[in-house]
Amino acid sequence: MAEQKTQSKAKQILLTILGAIMFIAFISMLVTGNFPWRTKPSASTQLHLNKDLMQLVSEYNKQAPFMIDANTQFDNIMLLPGNKIRYTFTAVNMTKDEIDVDAAKDEQATMLINQIRTNPQMKIFRKNKVSFSLLYKDKDGDFIYELAITPDMYED
Repeated sequence: MAEQKTQSKAKQILLTILGAIMFIAFISMLVTGNFPWRTKPSASTQLHLNKDLMQLVSEYNKQAPFMIDANTQFDNIMLLPGNKIRYTFTAVNMTKDEIDVDAAKDEQATMLINQIRTNPQMKIFRKNKVSFSLLYKDKDGDFIYELAITPDMYED
């Protein structure tokens, strides 16, 4: 019984991590792809990056909250000073006490850094040295952890 509960928690953590990765990949496609409101392709300048990100933040926050997967709810996204993007998520099926925070952060950081380094659609973020912050809350709204990914973590 205890082994089954451990496997269930591991599955929930993995699904949460995969959901976050899919979400970031989706956002990167929107930023580098064609927005319906964009009349011409955006240059990779800081001004265009900030304009596109502000539009993206606005669009996502209009739709929030929404489910990323069965365990993860997207709450909001914020564009912060210094090329920083903060995503806030809720683990809707878990409490803080059910999560191995260190293991979840380590596994998620490894996966996200690899995604940022290798996904061609993340190039605009790499080029503009964007920092990412992922803040997680549990189903009761209690803070679980915040994961910060900075350019020095994903640059070669």
